This record gives sequence, C-alpha cells and structure tokens, in this order.
Amino acid sequence: MFEKLLSQVKIRPEDFLGQEILTEQALKEINKFYQRIENLLKDPSFAEKREHYAHEHVILHSQKVAFYSMAIAQAMKLPLKDHSEITLASMLHDIDKLYWPAQLLDKPKHELSKTDWTRIMEHAMASAIFVERLTKHQISQGVLTIIKQHHENLDGTGYPERLTEKDICIGAKIVRVTDSYDSMTSTRPYKKQVVSHDAALADLKRKAGGTYDPDIVKVFEETLPYDKISSIPTT
Repeated sequence: MFEKLLSQVKIRPEDFLGQEILTEQALKEINKFYQRIENLLKDPSFAEKREHYAHEHVILHSQKVAFYSMAIAQAMKLPLKDHSEITLASMLHDIDKLYWPAQLLDKPKHELSKTDWTRIMEHAMASAIFVERLTKHQISQGVLTIIKQHHENLDGTGYPERLTEKDICIGAKIVRVTDSYDSMTSTRPYKKQVVSHDAALADLKRKAGGTYDPDIVKVFEETLPYDKISSIPTT
C-alpha cells in the first residue's frame, strides 16, 4: 500500500534507497505497517464504527501534503536529497494519528478536552518516534527532524519545542504550509463547510512571517494554482 501511495505522487522507493535516506529493510517495515492498516480499513466491523473514514482521511491527507510539498521543493530547486526527505516525511508526518480513536479525529476544537489537546500537541514528536522505531533506526535524521518540527512556527508559538525561524529546517517550514492548507480545504465530519482555495491561501498569506515562511507561501501560490491542486492524483 505504501509504495502505491508513493507512486501516486510520482516518487519511486529507490529514490530514497539510493540516497541513503532509509534502508531496504526500513522500507519493508513501512510497507508491512501500511498493509496492516489497509487490512484493518477493510474489516467490516471496523468500518461500521466510522473509524474507516476517519483513518482513511489521515492517509489521504498525508498523500496530498506530500504532493504539495514535493512541488514546492522542486520549485525551490532544493537538493535532491532534501526534496526526497521532504516528500517521505510528508507521507509519514501524521502516522501517530492512525492509532487515534475516530472520536478524537472527528472532534471540533471547542469539544476537545485537556487530554485531547495534550495528545494533539504531542503528535509530531510521537510520529517521529514511531517512524524511528518502525524503521529500526534505519531512516535519516533529516526525515525525523521534519516530522518533529512540522508544527513549529517562525515566531516561536508552535509546538512541540516552540522553535523560532532559525532553528526550523526548510522541510518542516514547507510541510507547515502544505499541512495547514490541506487541513483547511479538506472535508471533515465536524466542519460545516470547507474553506475555499482562495480563502485558505489568504489565511496563509495573512499569517506569513509569524506562523509561516513568507517565501514558501509565495512559492506555494505561484506553483500550485487551484486548477493544479484540484486535479492531484489520490487513492
């Protein structure tokens, strides 16, 4: 399943292997994990609890974030290894959420408990730890750093470590933008309506310099117009 997801965003597993981003054994472990998830989503008893939709959304979201992030990395002419690490990290950045109950994934913000918020604030670090253990430490630190930092903000208001601009890697700055964009524009049960492309882009631009890197927001706007975004391949 994982290699199928990669193929949808036009990435070949050998691109990671050839650049020493992860080992062949690590790729096998990731594939085995996603196969278990795929089997679980097909289980009728699981689907009846609506968890099928909630967890399938996590996978689709990660796939779209990878597509957007890959396009930005290409437009910025980043080194091939950076480009590949950003794409792989995008696919894995929310992996911890695949173990969350559907009730948490579907809750509107005003219904979240203190415990819910704690789990949300920990998910970036938890996802990085999960990926490191899943791959038996056979994955590059670049990928893990992007996953850990993908909710950090330039002005130090992000999480989990409240890093500021100079301490946040370029990959995490890219995923911060693409993750937010897709979260704003994607359908979820708790949303009354989906934010339009233009409204989401306006929000990114309004918060550029504080939450988001303004240069990356600019590249996003120039590289991914609505007609290109609306036609991205998905599972």
